[in-house]
Amino acid sequence: MSKRDPLKQLIKKFPAPEDLRKIIEGLAEESDRSAAIVAASILEGLLERVIIHRLKNKDTNLIGQLFSNRGPLSDFHSKILIASAFGIIGRNAELDLNRIKTIRNVFAHAVHPVSFDTPEIHEEIGGFIVLDAMYKTAEKGKHPLPRMPNKQAYLLAVHVLCIAYDGAHQQMGGKPIMEYFADCNPYSRASKYYPLDERAPSPRKS
Repeated sequence: MSKRDPLKQLIKKFPAPEDLRKIIEGLAEESDRSAAIVAASILEGLLERVIIHRLKNKDTNLIGQLFSNRGPLSDFHSKILIASAFGIIGRNAELDLNRIKTIRNVFAHAVHPVSFDTPEIHEEIGGFIVLDAMYKTAEKGKHPLPRMPNKQAYLLAVHVLCIAYDGAHQQMGGKPIMEYFADCNPYSRASKYYPLDERAPSPRKS
C-alpha cells in the first residue's frame, strides 16, 4: 500500500446523501471554477455507480483495477464511452456529458482566469441538448422559461443528468443511487425533458 493511497481514496469517496444535498445546493455560491469541477465530479461518480451495477463480475479487486489509478475506466471520458457502448446512456446524454467534461477540463487546467461567461465556455453551454429541450417544452406551455445565466444553466444541466441517470438505473432494476435523487421522482421528471433514447438532431446543413 502506497503512502499516497489514502489521498487517492479521498478522490473516490462519494458523499453521504445529506452531504450531497448540501454540496449541490451550495454550488451556486461557489466560484465558477469550483462549481464546474465539483458538479462534474458528482456526475462522474454517479455514472460510475451505474456502470458498476451493469457489470456481471462485481469483484471488488476487479472494480478497483477498472476504475482506479490508470485503469481503463479511471477517467470521465472512458466512463462516457463505456456507458454509451453498454446502452446506459443515449446519444443526447453522451453529447451533453462530453460538453460537461470539456468545460470541467477547461476550469481544471486553464492557468489564466476563466469563468462561465468566457466566450468559448458560453458557446459550449449554449449547445446543451437537455436545456434546449426544456426551453422548447416550456415555450409550448403558458410559462416560457427565461434564458438562464451560464452558471445556472450548467448546474441545471448537470442536475437533470444526475436525475436521469438515477431514473434509468431504477428502470434497469437497480435501487436509487442516492436518496437525494430518489426524492426527485427522477425518471418521470427527467424523461419529460430528456428522453435518453432520443437521438440528437442531425447537424444543420449550411
